[in-house]
Amino acid sequence: GTSATIKSSVHSKKLKNIGIDVLFEKSCPLFVPLIENGEIEGKLIKLVSNKYLKNLPKVDAVILACTHYPIIKNIISCSLGNKTLLVDPADNLSIQIRKYLDKHNLLAKRNTPGSTYYLTDRDSGFEVISEMFLGENIKDKIKIANLD
Repeated sequence: GTSATIKSSVHSKKLKNIGIDVLFEKSCPLFVPLIENGEIEGKLIKLVSNKYLKNLPKVDAVILACTHYPIIKNIISCSLGNKTLLVDPADNLSIQIRKYLDKHNLLAKRNTPGSTYYLTDRDSGFEVISEMFLGENIKDKIKIANLD
């Protein structure tokens, strides 16, 4: 996870509450800036991943404790050894959110929601990262918000 996530011990505390002991937590602080700068494949991200993960003890599963990390899950998997299960908490979270919205009759009524992204500055980095996460071109959906 990120340094802040690891420092909070949020995952190990929650797992301990349900009877699962966490062997250790590992901070991987360079992953986020690399991913946000488009370094999602190639030599640099592989070197960083190996630096963080290659010599860890064998584990059965690893929680991808940052929303960015699934983007490089193949690289993480190679660094850990391909037999390590990678757990993306977002998968289960999205299921739980859907159940909650359904239970409270809060689901959107239409099938194809529109999106508009409001920014205070048109930063091309936002477009690149958003398109990476969303898998679609958002250029025409961005509007500049004036905060004055």
